[in-house]
Amino acid sequence: MDEFEFKDEDLDEDLGDEQDTISFDTPTEEETPQDETFGNELENKAEDNTANKKFSLIVIITVSVVVGLLVFFIVYLIFNPKEKPKEVNTNLDIKSSQVQELYSRVTYGMNGIRYDKFIKEPNVTIKDFSNYDKFYYALSFIQNNDFFNTGTNGDNQLEKYTLNMEKISGYMNKFFGDDITYDKKVNIYYTFLEVDKKGNNSGFLTYDESLNKYSIYFNKKNPRQELKPIAKKYFSELTKATQVNENEIELVENIIYTQCTENKSKTYTCGLYKDYEKTVKIGEKQGVSADTQLDFNEFEKHSKIIYRFKKSSEGTYVFKSSKIKYSE
Repeated sequence: MDEFEFKDEDLDEDLGDEQDTISFDTPTEEETPQDETFGNELENKAEDNTANKKFSLIVIITVSVVVGLLVFFIVYLIFNPKEKPKEVNTNLDIKSSQVQELYSRVTYGMNGIRYDKFIKEPNVTIKDFSNYDKFYYALSFIQNNDFFNTGTNGDNQLEKYTLNMEKISGYMNKFFGDDITYDKKVNIYYTFLEVDKKGNNSGFLTYDESLNKYSIYFNKKNPRQELKPIAKKYFSELTKATQVNENEIELVENIIYTQCTENKSKTYTCGLYKDYEKTVKIGEKQGVSADTQLDFNEFEKHSKIIYRFKKSSEGTYVFKSSKIKYSE
C-alpha cells in the first residue's frame, strides 16, 4: 500500500482558486453606515437649537426693554403731568396798544369793510382757514417798501413789482404762528391799505414760479371805506380783554346782527338778530339813523365772539381760535 503524504503545497494549491474569489472592498460614500449619518444629524440639530436659543434670548431681552420703557414713561406721565400754564385771569385795558393791535387783526377788511370770517363762522381754528383766508390776513401786514420795482413793464405798460417769499412767510407766521402751512401758488386780487404805487394800491398778486417770488401790477386805487354803522349789517364792540394765563390772551366782542329798512323820515327800522343768518330775532329798534351806535346794555340777548391768541415761539401773540357764543 502506497503511503499518502500530505504536503502544505497541496493545500495551498487547493485553496488558491478560492482565495482569488474573496475580496474586501472599502465601502463607498453611498454605503456609509447609518450610525455615522445619524451622528451628523444630531450635530446639526444641536447647532440649530443653539441658534434658536440665542434668537429667543434676543427677542425676550428686546421685548423686556420695550415694555420697561413703556412702563417708565406711563408712570412718569401719571406722576409728572405736563405743567399747565399758570392761570392769572388779569383784566387788560381794551384801549392798550397790544389789545387794539390784536383786535384789528380779526376785524380787518382790505378796503375798510370787515371780512366776515369771524362774524359768520361759529367756530374757527387754524384748520378752518382756506388758502385764500390765509393770504387775506397775512397780506394785511404788507408795507409799501415790501415791494420791489423790477424796472420792467407788462403788456399794459404798468410797472411790475415783486414780493419775496420770505415776506409772505414772515407775515403768515405773524398772524398764524410758526406751524402754519399754505399753498404758495396763489392768484389773488388785493387792496393794500398801506401801499401807494403812483396812486394805486390794488392788483392781482400772482406767484411767479420762474422767480420763486410774487409779482403784481398795481392798476387801481381803492380808498379805505368807512361804512356807516347802519350799512355794516351788524353792531359790534370790544368789551373785554383778559390775560387768561401766561401764554394766552382772550378778547370778547359783543355783536348783534341787523336787518334794516329805511323809513320815509330817512331813519331806519332795524330787526335785531343773534345770528349771522338772521334766523333768530331778539328785538327791534326804530328811529335808527345812519350813524347810530347801538347801546348793548339795552339788549341782554346779544351774542359774543370770543377770540383766543396764544404766545408764539418768538414771544409774540398769534391767532388760536374764535367762537361765537349765542345768547340763550
